[in-house]
Amino acid sequence: MHELGDRSIRLNTRTFTPHQSLSEYISNYHLIQQENLIYPEFAWYILPDNSAHLIFYLFDNNGKITPKWSLIGPRSKHKIISRKKRLFTFICTFKPGAARPFINRPMNEFIDQAVDASVVLNGYRTHTLDHLTESAISSDYSKFTFTLESFLLYSLRLQETNSIHPVVRGITAYQGLLSSSLKKFSAHLGYSDRQLRNIFLNHVGHSPKKVQQINRFTKTLFHREKESNWAQIAYDSGYYDQSHLISDYQRLVGSSPEKLFR
Repeated sequence: MHELGDRSIRLNTRTFTPHQSLSEYISNYHLIQQENLIYPEFAWYILPDNSAHLIFYLFDNNGKITPKWSLIGPRSKHKIISRKKRLFTFICTFKPGAARPFINRPMNEFIDQAVDASVVLNGYRTHTLDHLTESAISSDYSKFTFTLESFLLYSLRLQETNSIHPVVRGITAYQGLLSSSLKKFSAHLGYSDRQLRNIFLNHVGHSPKKVQQINRFTKTLFHREKESNWAQIAYDSGYYDQSHLISDYQRLVGSSPEKLFR
């Protein structure tokens, strides 16, 4: 999950990797604490991405601690959020297309949506949420992670097939081909354009063209950390030119890159 906020504000965060048995599905875990101490008037941008996220929250509602567990679908556009009342946030970020084995509906139903995890997770059990809540409140992060991973492995075992679709694997394996030509990408994997689109909508959520667009956009975020020249960033990220980059920024985040990063 890519976020953008006031660079002067330091969040209390930790990032760590999943157990080896889940590493082909999950990119990383991201723990954020004491968000409620940040001034609520500061806006934070959640930027477009190709991944789904399973997020557990603890909120402080007038002294009462309340848990919330949500599936956040891939984003096609930015969203502005407030961190007000958040005590604890644990983000499980799936690799693009790799959340599908855990979810009981096609991923395109969750684009730009946040839904109750209990409704969409295969094999959801109420006591899992109870154990996650207890571990979060007591700051027992090892137990929290163990509980989450135990549930996810249980969820996988319920499926007739828990493998990741070959096309989804191809997003990473043939990233260069996907970036340069969708037709060559689909032909290389042995699918028609229509078949490829249906597979992407079911497993990733976005269409192949949208995945391609967001991949380029995401590259600019990494190049921006080392380079300030937007023409060079456009070239390094796979855009035809700077105007092409600006056009994508307007579509995805409603702003020019200069204005977004000022």
